[in-house]
This record gives sequence, structure tokens and C-alpha cells, in this order.
Amino acid sequence: MRIKSLLVSFLMMSPAAAFAEGAAGNVVTVEASGEAAIFNGDQAQAKDKALEDALRNAVEKAVGTVITSDSQTKDFELVEDRVLSHSRGYIKTYDILEQKADGSTVAMKVRAQVGKDDLAKDVDAALQLIHQKGKPKILIMVSEQNVGQKEANAWWANQGFTTNLDIVENVFISEWQPIGFSFVDPQGLKGKITVSNALKSANIDDNAAKTFGGKAGAQVVIVGKAIANEAGTGAFGTKMISAHANMSIRAIRTDTGDILATSTIDAGSVALDGTTAGSNALKETTKKMAADLKIKIMQKWLEEVNSGQGVKLVIHNVKKIGYMKSIKNALAHEFRGVSAVRDRGFANKVAELELEMKGSAQDLAAELEAKKWGEFAVDIDEVTANSLEVTLK
Repeated sequence: MRIKSLLVSFLMMSPAAAFAEGAAGNVVTVEASGEAAIFNGDQAQAKDKALEDALRNAVEKAVGTVITSDSQTKDFELVEDRVLSHSRGYIKTYDILEQKADGSTVAMKVRAQVGKDDLAKDVDAALQLIHQKGKPKILIMVSEQNVGQKEANAWWANQGFTTNLDIVENVFISEWQPIGFSFVDPQGLKGKITVSNALKSANIDDNAAKTFGGKAGAQVVIVGKAIANEAGTGAFGTKMISAHANMSIRAIRTDTGDILATSTIDAGSVALDGTTAGSNALKETTKKMAADLKIKIMQKWLEEVNSGQGVKLVIHNVKKIGYMKSIKNALAHEFRGVSAVRDRGFANKVAELELEMKGSAQDLAAELEAKKWGEFAVDIDEVTANSLEVTLK
């Protein structure tokens, strides 16, 4: 079949020399198999999932050809092999060697070339990773305070969802849109969302930002503050005014409230007046912030694509706490990709679990709906990228 390109990201811990030793250049060629169950007769979806499984297994196999042991001998003693570098890679190209279905399962075999590269500089790879994560929309909720202003401005604290100072949002969009990120336009929210008391000020907490971002249709909300202060006059022996800006930010998933990444950045600038110097300092700080936060978010997504992610599962109508043992046992042993099940609370017949799994919440929802697990079955109430709510029956 025609060779295709697909990013399958992974974090591989290995000295660079070891990688080169097991590869042609920076590429390892491996063969691997994958499979997926056919739900509700949807063989096309099963083929896609079987391919994802095969490519993920190819990456794991490639890592295995490079890292042969966790220890090494030095001076006739066995010592721990301390891994000092992180390499990131992806499937460069692949061939589908075999594909077959037996009525309930699709199996696939591939030959793949696993390479390594700097994802932050590879636009095509970044686009593919963002696509694999479902092209999440981002909402910027960063308050700004420039030189000479007595308080911070925040578009969400104004009646019309507008502000004259939107440096941070504009810079994030210009830096991130070219690599595939998409954004929620605050002005498009006017009249559609009611602003709660928690959002009447520029300083908001993570929970308020998460809730508002979810209602706005964003999967990730960037929340924080940016402040520019005058740093002095007569810079460089001239009448120029210098300013210094500091920004502290958190990237939060709106469905689970989990923090994807955090960062604190500062930068300075000079101009003929304080306001311009402050604006320039805010721009420079945001550029540095966008670069730092992009790398941290994409590193997190890399881990999730290859190694699995956390999915919050909320189960309603659990009439007896004793049911939980059977439910957790079924999730751990009867559903593909689930590697761990953790209790996160039980109250008023509602149980909350955290699952570690390869695949998405949508994958789990399809499987939950398609079959009984033990003595139970469920109705699907709500599905997001990283969470799932069901009712037990």
C-alpha cells in the first residue's frame, strides 16, 4: 500500500549515542501489529483504531530496540543506568502489510520508520499532533496592566467582553495559529454567556476560568496575569524610558480542571514614553511565554498520545457502594487500553473514578455503550476529550 505519514509521538529516554547505534541515522524501522474491536458494525472506525494501536506498538518496539536494559556494568560492578537525555520522535512513514477482520475484531500489521526530531520546530509534526488531540480550542483569559494604569484590564470583566488592551491574546494568536492552534473569539461570546460574580474582577481563580472556558466552547483555557511597570528613565544615557513586564500563566483543561502547564516569564523594553515601553515589554514577554508554554503543552500531549492519558469517569445511580468493586474490576480487565482505575470519591449515589488508558474518552464511551460489563450496563450522558459521565442501569 502507499506509504503515508502520521505523527505518533513518544517520549523516549535514552542517550543519543544509544539511539544512533540501533538506527540508520535517526530512524529505526520496525514491524508491529495492532487490533481493535468492531462496535455496532462500524468496521471503518475499528480499522482506524487498529492502525493507531499498531503504530503505537511500533513506537514501543522501536524504543525497545534502543534501550536494551535498565542497568549497565561499570568497573566490574552493576550500577543503575541513569538516563540523562530525552529524545522525542514520531512515525515518519509506514506501510500497511496486512489487514483482516473476523467479524468482531480488525487486526493490522505495519512496517514503520520511527524517527526523532525537534517537534517544536517541525510545523507538520505539530499540526498532526494537534489533530490527534482533537484540535482543541483555546480561550485566552489573561488580565493586562500597562505602565500608568491603576488596575488590570480583563475582557471578561467588561459588559461587552471587550477591552482596548489585548496584547497578550493577539501575540498568542500570531505565534500559535501557524502551527495549528485555534482560538475562541471573546467578542463572539457577547450575549451568549452570563458572567458570574466570580468573573467580575480581573483576578479569577482556576475553577471560575475552567467553568467559563467550558461554556465558551474551549477545551483549554490560558489563565493568568501580565503586568508592566516603569523601570527607570535615561536608559542607555538617553531620554528613553525603560519598562519591565512579568507574566504568570496556567494552561487548564476545561473538562477536568487538570493543569496542562504553568510558566512565569519576564522581559524588558525601552521607548520614548512609558506606555509604549510597557506595551513593548508585554509583547516581548508574551512571545517568550508562547514559546515556553507551547513546548510544555506539546510535551504533555506527546506523553498522552503514546503512553496513555487520564480520563475522569463519573458514574451516576450507583445504588450500593459494594457495586464499586465489580465496576472497577470490569473496567480494569474487560476494556481495551485501561491500565489503572483509581477512586476519586463517592457521594449521593455518584462515583468518580480516574482511569489511566490508551485511547480517548470517546473510545471508552463507545465500548461502554456497546456491551455489558459484568452484571452492569450504562447509558452515556456526556463525553468530552478527557471526561465521561454515565448512568448505571
